[in-house]
Amino acid sequence: MIIQRASRQTNRMPAPSVPAGAGVVVLGVFVFLLAGLLSAGSALADEELDYGLETRRLARIEISGNETFSDGDLKSLLRIRESTWRRPLHVARYQRHLVDTQVRLLEAYYRNRGFHDVGARLDSITTIVDEGDVLHFSIAEGRRTFIRRVVFEGNEPIPEERLREVMVLLEGIPAPADLNAFGGDIYALRDLYRDETYLDARVVPTMEIVDGPEGRPLADVTYAIHPGVDYTVRDIRLAGNVAARDNLLERELLIHAGEPLYWKKVQDSRRQLLATSLFRDVTIVPVAVDTTTGETDLLVQVIERKPAFYEFGVGIGSLERIRALASWGHYNLWGTGRRLQVRASAGWNMEVVVGRSISIDEGQ
Repeated sequence: MIIQRASRQTNRMPAPSVPAGAGVVVLGVFVFLLAGLLSAGSALADEELDYGLETRRLARIEISGNETFSDGDLKSLLRIRESTWRRPLHVARYQRHLVDTQVRLLEAYYRNRGFHDVGARLDSITTIVDEGDVLHFSIAEGRRTFIRRVVFEGNEPIPEERLREVMVLLEGIPAPADLNAFGGDIYALRDLYRDETYLDARVVPTMEIVDGPEGRPLADVTYAIHPGVDYTVRDIRLAGNVAARDNLLERELLIHAGEPLYWKKVQDSRRQLLATSLFRDVTIVPVAVDTTTGETDLLVQVIERKPAFYEFGVGIGSLERIRALASWGHYNLWGTGRRLQVRASAGWNMEVVVGRSISIDEGQ
């Protein structure tokens, strides 16, 4: 049986025909717009990366209003530097975003030298053709504050006279505006107490500004000192010494168990250990500190050098001699710190040995 199915025809509108050239034109316009967007984005990215990094040529720096300090002193503080005769081929350049930083450097310099109300600013930037920019800084110094009185509270058992011997900022010296500038004197006082067995001494300065004669500002500085407890050495621990014996380290130490912990002796002991040339580094630190009883152990940590060495060398002398050198040495025989060095050298006349092998019997 043959079954025949009638095919169903549908009426469809014919697709509009697009000329081949029109498609190419549309594609070209799209690529052009895309390239424009990418180039614009790349330009913006480059501008962001270059922000603050563009440099300009510097002709010179001019400073006005500075009566106490010279132009040279102030310019030496700045990170922006002019061209000098020492570098004739160097072209001075600077970045605009660094100018505000230079103003802060000038103000900090003045404030740490007694000018608490100083004002510094960049007035203007002028440009000289073929030379570069001229930076015009101005400074309003204001009145200078000096230290009128230095007072100590709680400084016993160290007398005031000894404290003053290690200090710099005393009566008659310009008073820094920031207490952090007193750090040098604070560390000196703390070291003085550490040398007297007070490891935990605290020094806290305060400053009060008062009106002096003719309205001049003066500063009264007070140091509140809290010595803490005085320490003694409970035990000494040694670490890191493999080749060197314990008694070698102990004989170089100037401080021993049961003695007051004078920190100067600790520092001198470290220097003596390093002077033996047996160690690359030495540290001595308090461990197991008991703040109630004032007792502590000292940990002596050393890093040893290689004790043995050898050297070889050859050369030609000024009298036409060939020379050879060999040496061997040891800095720490049997871990006792004893030294031994053996050196051997030989020389031959050049005319004797040239053209044939060197014989030991013919040398010196």
